[in-house]
Amino acid sequence: TMLMVNLKVLKVGKMVMMMLYVMHLLGCFWFYITLSATGPTWISEYDDGSGLDGPVERQYLYSIYWALTTLTTVGYGDITPANNVERLYAIVSLLVGALVFGYILSEVGSMIANLSVRAGMIDARLDQVQEVIKHTGIPPALAARVRSYTSFYYTKQSVFDVDETLSHLTPSLDREVKAVFVERTAESIPILRAYNTEFKLQLIGKLRPTMLEAKEILIQKGEAHTSDVLHFLRKGEVSAAAADGWELFHLVDQGRTIGEHVLL
Repeated sequence: TMLMVNLKVLKVGKMVMMMLYVMHLLGCFWFYITLSATGPTWISEYDDGSGLDGPVERQYLYSIYWALTTLTTVGYGDITPANNVERLYAIVSLLVGALVFGYILSEVGSMIANLSVRAGMIDARLDQVQEVIKHTGIPPALAARVRSYTSFYYTKQSVFDVDETLSHLTPSLDREVKAVFVERTAESIPILRAYNTEFKLQLIGKLRPTMLEAKEILIQKGEAHTSDVLHFLRKGEVSAAAADGWELFHLVDQGRTIGEHVLL
């Protein structure tokens, strides 16, 4: 999720930089064509000609102001061409502005649509869970916890089936992708670092990702189905407490293993 957000931020930053760069170029050339003009120019007509012999900063400000209003197709009309050369340049700038601004709007719309697709898929998952709750008659208190966890899970995890999405890959390419995944996983689990990639690839098929909300119980001492289960903690921390829930006598940090042996 963090990677997705960062990519979107980079994409927005790229569009902003592109907009600023095109604005700079159009503004500079807009001022440049006044240098060779013999008659009236936009800079001599605008603001009583204050930019004609004014400081460079003012000339640049006037130029990029016109460029930005042209790029965004706002066109306030306070700065207008004063000769045919400027009119021709303004026509070209309007065409460039329409293309650039249209591209940016398209990209922004695409990002919003992608967010909507993800939100729609999360809602669909929640609807499926709600139907299961109704069908099985789960008590209201437990049903609320199930819905809460489902919402929490899919805000942290991808709503897409990764195996199905990548099922078209060739065996060799699929193996390379899985190798990258297991190596990245091993970086956060010290006990796995000593093993080779082949062993990790065999292990990955037996691992099942689990996410827990704060204060959720992972295992309880004496539970039969957890006696042969080993958990690798990739992120966060787990507290081991006495039956009354208050006396903390062990703490498992990120990268450690968790199993019933912790409670012995």
